[in-house]
This record gives sequence, C-alpha cells and structure tokens, in this order.
Amino acid sequence: MSNCPPQNYVLGLVAENENDALISATAGYAKLYLSRGYRYKMINLLAPNGIPELLGLLNKKEVAFVFAMAGVGSRLSLKEEINLWEAFRIPFISLWYDPPFYNYNQHMVDSLYVLNVYHIKDHMEVRQNYLPPSRGNSVHILPPCEIDGGTRNVPFKERNKRILFAKTAYNPEQWTEDWKRHSKPLQDVLWALAEEGTKDLNMDLCKSAQRLFKDNQLDVHDLDLFMGAAQEVDAYIRAWRSDRFARALLAHPADIIGRGWEYLASSQNKAKLYNPIPNKIYAQEMRHYKIIGNTSPLWRDGVHERVVAGINMGAISLTDRTEKSDSAFGHLPQYVGFDWGDDLQDVIACALKRADEIEEVSYGEIDKALTDGLHADQNRHITKIISLAQEMGAPPPPSVP
Repeated sequence: MSNCPPQNYVLGLVAENENDALISATAGYAKLYLSRGYRYKMINLLAPNGIPELLGLLNKKEVAFVFAMAGVGSRLSLKEEINLWEAFRIPFISLWYDPPFYNYNQHMVDSLYVLNVYHIKDHMEVRQNYLPPSRGNSVHILPPCEIDGGTRNVPFKERNKRILFAKTAYNPEQWTEDWKRHSKPLQDVLWALAEEGTKDLNMDLCKSAQRLFKDNQLDVHDLDLFMGAAQEVDAYIRAWRSDRFARALLAHPADIIGRGWEYLASSQNKAKLYNPIPNKIYAQEMRHYKIIGNTSPLWRDGVHERVVAGINMGAISLTDRTEKSDSAFGHLPQYVGFDWGDDLQDVIACALKRADEIEEVSYGEIDKALTDGLHADQNRHITKIISLAQEMGAPPPPSVP
C-alpha cells in the first residue's frame, strides 16, 4: 500500500500586475476547482515564500496540475536548465488572452508538460503560423463566463452615473517617438502597419507584417525583430484607439479611470479623470453606470472582458466592433458598436439617447447571448481544462461531481 499523499492540489500561479487583473482572474477559478473535489492554492511567485512553497508542494507530490494566466511560471527551470514541469512531470496550462508577439518566448516552452490554451482564435493562429513548433501543444477553447446576478442589483433606471471608461493611457504620439531610433526600412514597416491598423478593424497584423518585411528586405525569421515590430504596432493601435475614444468622451459626463491620462486634463472637460483603482472596486463601481466604454486590440475573434462584464450587468456597452462582438451582441439594445471611421460624437450621443430610452433590461436575452457561442459556461469550461490536464498525465479529480 502506497504512503504517497493524494495528488489533489491545483495550483494557480500569479505575479504582480497592474490593478490585480490577472490575480483576480486566477482567483476566479478557485471555486470551480473546489467544486470538483480538488484542493486549490494560489501562489505568488514574487512573494518571499512563493518559490519555496511551490517546490515544497511539488516535492511532496501533492499537485495534480498547475495553471497560470499569460504563462506566468511556465519557463521555471531547475539548475540543470531542465523545465520544472518536465522534471516533475506535472502538467502546466497557460491561459492566454494576449497575442504571442508579447513575450513570444513564453509561447515556445519546449516541454510536453506545458500546454498553451488560447481563448482568442486569432492568437492561436499567430502561434501556429509565425512561431517555430515545439513539443508542447496549443488549443483554442472558449473562456468561462460567470452570469452573476449579484452585479445586477442596481436597476438600470436607478443608475446615477452615465459613462465609465477604464484604461491605462499611452500617448500615441509619445509611443512612436521611439521608432525614430530604428533603421529606415523598419520605420517604414512600422508606420505602414500603423496606418493600416487605424483603418482596418479586421486587420491580420502578422500577415501584413510578413508582407511588409519582405517588401522592405527584412528577415521574417528574425523573431526578435518580427515579433517586436508586431508588438510595437499592436501597442500603438491600442494607444491610438483609447486616445481617440477618451478625447471624444471629454465633452460628455464620463468618468475615465486609469494611469497616464494627465495629458488630457483640462478645466474645459465635462469628463473627469481618476487614478487607477483595484479590480474588485472597479467591478463594484460598474454597477452604477448606464454605459461602459471600451476599446479593443487588433483582433477579429475577440470580445473584451469589459464588454462582457458591462452587458452582463445590463449596461450599454459602447465599443469598437469586432466580428465576434457583432455576432454575439449585435441584436441587443445593450450593444452600441462603432467603426473608427464613424463620428464618435454621434456614436456617444446615440448611446446616451439609448440609455435614456431603456426602461427595463431583458436579462434572459442577455444570458442567452453570453453563453450561446461566445463563452462556454463555467461547468463545461472547467471540465475541458481538467480533461486537457489528464491527457497530459494529471491524475483524475478526487471526486466526480
């Protein structure tokens, strides 16, 4: 009879990040694993006892599998430079919302025990089409969607605030200043990509970058250069979109929350600028607004969590359109999508008018939109995660629900 302890811990690894967004997302999985009979523990790798606590559990053979947002901890290794998860034969699941050109090495961990799970199909296609293969695998599964009635306890007509936009600011003009240090061919690529990205909602950034690299005799196989260029332009487009949207909001009763918006401060603004707040407080504050503003990265298959959270609580989501958001929410009165060629003042006025017209929120219709082809429900999602871990060698759950 074996005296080994049961391998029934699921570990969620985190590190510091702004507004605790990834920590909050990781914590959201706790009740899902606990409902399946696992013990659950979140470990902050940057805490003084983080790594010792992790190694202690691994050495005691108490861990079934490990997961993390954005690949946190996937590249940990032993002194011999052997991947930690390979050495312990513990499945590690990386959950990805951002594209692979941000820290692309995290997507290339060469281990049979590291699996990349992409919630956005566009991002998995970047991994498959523009990065070298590795022994690890990549899959696309829909992220979980929690339909939380607790966020709906402020009736729409009683919400006393108009527009909320939460975003970290990067002045697009300052962002491109750094591009001047690059060679002329690379500058030409960056500016051409940036111009294309401001006009095309459905741009395939890496495909366009590949074409422009070849046109300018740059090496597409130089991953530092190629992925770096894609990252620079993606970040610029995010900054350009959020800057344009925030500027449009300045003339309206809006609250703009986030670091870096000081460059838009003026006594002429109707909008108010606020410093960042923790994610939990932000989630509570959202309930008091009729309109949640959003700008998206360059993606086609994605819907930002701000859009989902706002619609979930019955607010109007005022957002730039994607193919996915149009198909999922286009029929709802809570969805006001726009193109970047639209007059944003007209778009905001339309959203404000709709906010005045809505008498009652049909949450049944919203619930169907949230779970019908957009997000898997939480039960199906966690079942799939556990199944993937088992395929990699994790023991079965301690109990079957």
